[in-house]
Amino acid sequence: LEELMLDLMFHLPSQKKVKEFEVTREMVEKRNATLAMMEKAG
Repeated sequence: LEELMLDLMFHLPSQKKVKEFEVTREMVEKRNATLAMMEKAG
C-alpha cells in the first residue's frame, strides 16, 4: 500500500485534469494504480 501511495503522491499533483482520485480495493490487491486510471478519474 505504501509503495502504491508513494507513486500516486508523486504523479497526481502534475495531473491538472484529475480533480479527485479514489484508491479502490482492486487497485491495492493488484498493486496497480496506473496513469491510465488517473486519466479516467479526471
